[in-house]
Amino acid sequence: MKTLATGGCSKAVAPLGEAQEERRSRMVEIEEYFQNQADRFVENRMRALLAGFADPVAIYTTSHVAVLTGAVQMRAVIERYRAQIAAAGICAIRTEVLSQTADGDRISARVDWRHLRQDQAQIGLSRTRCFCRRGSEGQLLVEMIEYMEAAFPLVLARMMNRNFPEALRLRN
Repeated sequence: MKTLATGGCSKAVAPLGEAQEERRSRMVEIEEYFQNQADRFVENRMRALLAGFADPVAIYTTSHVAVLTGAVQMRAVIERYRAQIAAAGICAIRTEVLSQTADGDRISARVDWRHLRQDQAQIGLSRTRCFCRRGSEGQLLVEMIEYMEAAFPLVLARMMNRNFPEALRLRN
């Protein structure tokens, strides 16, 4: 940290390289977090996957909003969605963090989720905005997912209707 003297006042200023390195480090952490969550989802490592979510978690689609509460409900929803996309032939998901902003322990990230077959051909793309916070041990926890585009909108709609009969249906 450097001290900059201006007009009789001095203030501490981080070198530009340090600030850029901090942003790059945070971006790498966020990219790794979402790719790890995608891998856990595909590999059905449910306990590790659920540990990456806050309780409750809100899910927004273009037509619904629902809130998942408790590990039992979260697990049921994730397992149903996982089974349906596995039946569609998805063997891997690759994530790409397009942008991220941070405000203290809160992080917002635009994330693309590329759904791939065994031969690595892309058969679907979901575009999301994920809102996260830091947990008590510094880990990232997803609090809200907004689906701007769903790879499998009918699967997502069925999941929302079956698991959340009380879900708020939004008008476009």
